[in-house]
Amino acid sequence: MEFGSLGKVSVATPGTAVPLSPVPLFVRGFRAEAVVAATGRVYLGVAGLNRTTKAGFIKQFAAPAAGVNSTSDAIRQDGYSGNHIDLSKFMVDADVAGEGLLVSYWRV
Repeated sequence: MEFGSLGKVSVATPGTAVPLSPVPLFVRGFRAEAVVAATGRVYLGVAGLNRTTKAGFIKQFAAPAAGVNSTSDAIRQDGYSGNHIDLSKFMVDADVAGEGLLVSYWRV
């Protein structure tokens, strides 16, 4: 199994969702986690993600409470044996410019 990281996937302009990967990247599974220093909400979804209407919505990550050193995460894994999840099909949006998600993945 191969493990990798996309690091922090940031949103330059709130309301304009960006893909987790700018190019097709097929993986077995991935983990997305809010950044501890975030001050606003961050959203994970698919094409058409709209943070206002929640269209294309998978998960909302709230800003962590003061003094908390961990955040919530989302883990998605392919139920089969291959790399069937394309990270370029998942989107992230944020309430605050420059915020986003920490993304790691694994593939076989």
